Formats: sequence, C-alpha cells, structure tokens
Amino acid sequence: MKNKIAVLWLLIGLAAIGSSRAAGENKPLPRLRAGERYLYDEHNRVALLRGVNVLMDGTGYGEEDALAIKELGFNFIRIGVLWDRAEPEPGKYDQKYLESVLGFMQAAEQQGIYVMPEIHQYVWGSPGSGIPAWLLSKPVKSAGDIFGMFRESSRFWKEPKLQDRMLGFWKYLQFNFKPYHNIFGYNVLNEPVSPKCFISGCFERDLVPFYDRAANALRESDPSAVIVFDPCTFAVMFPTDTTRFPRGNAVYSTHPYFAHFFLGSSGKLLMEREPPEEVRFKYQRYYAESQRMHAPLLIGEFGALPEYPFTRKWLDENFKMQDQLFLSWTIWVYSPKGKGWSIVDENRRLIPYFSAAQRPYPRFTAGVPDQLEYQPGHSFLYIYQPSPEITALTEISIPREMMEKAEVKVTNAQWKYDSQEQLMILENDPGNKEVRLEIRF
Repeated sequence: MKNKIAVLWLLIGLAAIGSSRAAGENKPLPRLRAGERYLYDEHNRVALLRGVNVLMDGTGYGEEDALAIKELGFNFIRIGVLWDRAEPEPGKYDQKYLESVLGFMQAAEQQGIYVMPEIHQYVWGSPGSGIPAWLLSKPVKSAGDIFGMFRESSRFWKEPKLQDRMLGFWKYLQFNFKPYHNIFGYNVLNEPVSPKCFISGCFERDLVPFYDRAANALRESDPSAVIVFDPCTFAVMFPTDTTRFPRGNAVYSTHPYFAHFFLGSSGKLLMEREPPEEVRFKYQRYYAESQRMHAPLLIGEFGALPEYPFTRKWLDENFKMQDQLFLSWTIWVYSPKGKGWSIVDENRRLIPYFSAAQRPYPRFTAGVPDQLEYQPGHSFLYIYQPSPEITALTEISIPREMMEKAEVKVTNAQWKYDSQEQLMILENDPGNKEVRLEIRF
C-alpha cells in the first residue's frame, strides 16, 4: 500500500531497522572491491557510487565542501591530484599542496564519502597540464601544441624510466594516504594520450602493460587495492581494444563527453548536438568493452556547459543510461569558485541546470539489482533480487526534499527513512522474494 511520509511516522517508525552508517556514528566505511560486473562491499552488497570531480588546483577545499557534497546526496569524490604541483622538482614535494589534498580526504571521510585519487593531466606536458616540466625533453608550448603533446606522451610510453617516475610519485602518495580508510581505489592516470590512439589496438599494447606495472606497484603495500584505469582520451570517439585485465579487482573508467567541435577561435559549434541514439550506442560500447575486461564500468567524468541549450537533454540521456546499466559516476566538476563546468554556485548550491544530478540511487543492495529507473519530478523505481546470505541492509539515497510529499510503496521489505542522512533503509522480508520499491513525487 502507498504510505504518506509524515513526521509522526518518522518518530514511531521501524525502530528495529538501522543504517550500517547511522547519523552521527561516523563508522568506518565498508571496504569496496570490484567484481566482474558490479562493485561490492565487505558484506557482499552491491555498491553504487555517485559523486563529483574535485580538481586540487590550489582552491582551499575542506569541511564545508565535503558537507555540501554530502548534502547533495553524493557518496563519492574523484580527487584530481596535479603531479606538477605536488612534485615541482624531482624528489622534492610541495608538502603544503599535499596537505591540502590529505585534509580534503579527511573531511570527506568524516562525512562518510568515498574518494578516488587520480593523477590528473590534460594536454600532456603543456603549462599547467599536470605533467611536470622536468619530465619533458622539450617544452610543450601551449594547449594548442599538438605536436609537442604527442612527442612527449610518445616518449613517456617508450621509456620505462619515465613511467617509474610516475609510479614513484604514486608510491609517495600512497604512503601519505595510509591513515585514511575511505579510498575506493586508485585511478592511475587521467585520459592517457598517444598518437597511437588513432590505430585500433595499437595504443593498448603500451597502456595495458603500464597499468599492470602500476597495479603491481600499488598492491605491494595495499594488496586489495582497486585499480581504476582510463582508456585513451580519444575513446570518446574511437573503440578501445580490450582484453581481460591480468590482475583482477580492476575498474574500467571512461569519459563519455559530447565531442564539441568548434570553428577556430570563433566559438561557433560545428557539431550542435549528439542525438540520444548516439549517446545510447556509446554507453553500450563502453559497457561491452568493460565486460570483455571482466571489469565493472565507472564513468569517471562527464559534464556539459550550461550555455548550450541542447546539452540539458544530452545530460538527461547520460543519466538515463547510467541508471539503466547500473553505473557509478562522478560528474565534472564541483568548483564553487569557478564557472563554466561547475555544477554548483559560489554558495555551494546546485545550479538548477544540473538538478537532475541530484537523484535517488541505491548505495548498497543486499541482493542483485534488476531495474533502476528515475523520472525527475515524477517517479523512482528500484527492483532487486534479495540474497539470503547477506545480513546487512539495503540503503537507498533519497534527497529529503523529495521525501516530504512522496508516496512510497515497498513490496517484500520493511523500511524506514533517515532524514538526517537522507537514506531509506530496507530490510528484506523472510522468503527472499523480489523486492520492489516505487516512489511517486
């Protein structure tokens, strides 16, 4: 039957049911691992991560930001570490910069948010790209210096000693990360690039062995570490030649941006939209690639600029496919002091344009997901097949403002809603029948 949410019900509701991370308890987050299709926690619940990218560019991110991210309903932050800022000279580290990264990780942990550190680079070797100048043979003049970018990135893939420099930096980061228990996994390198990307299967011969070396290095001190790897940055347009990752417990992370093509410096778009069927095909391709790897698919970046009216529908199609395929994601980008791509304003409030990013989702499922569907402002549907051997509870993240006038129908489970934590808790009924959650807003 349908139940109206009311204050009285919240006070006298099913007191016997509790969240594994109840309000104010600040318990350690369950350690996560990667299966072949889903992420799992230590109770064997299927885990789903939804969150934001935060680029550690010198902006003072801290407790207010972690709290704001939690209030938006997110449980995940992809933290972009800039190697050129952290290690301005070989073997010499900017401790103040690293402390800003660690402080933000700690603030996220206190709010019950997972983090995924990544070495962030963009336009390999150009000023401010994230790649240290001391790693280059010659300067890359600017973001438009394509030949310089390809020259230096090609050199990196050819010379193991340069790769060792990056892996040495990872080991240093990992040593500093030891006190924190909210690390989901290590995203080895953002958007790797090479001129070989344009030849199918060619770049992977360099990239996969590097990721294998990275996994080996990171697991020396953390044997159960989840390794998260990006394909070539041009995978947004070209397929990736994938095979099973040799070491397991790995995640395939893609960035399904809309390929914006501009006419010179005029800013005029040559390609004005990406039709829904093309968005769907791109996600289906990514998912097929991940399954050939026997690794879950995670969307590490996606986003859009508000000034282009067609991108709102594009975003909606992305959200729809992410729910349909049950994918974890981080949107680009959380940046209160920035503009453009930021999903929040200077007051850390979600910009209305990105309202669909704040949506219900199952954080932990005591069973196997079957169907996830959300129609903003109208309805939410989640169906799963319960697993009798899992004693931990199912947790559904639902923004409290959505629950104020919601009509809820739950089949084959008992439930309560924690307004402070913005979590619905489900306990499966005996008999292990299909659990169905329907909400109308």
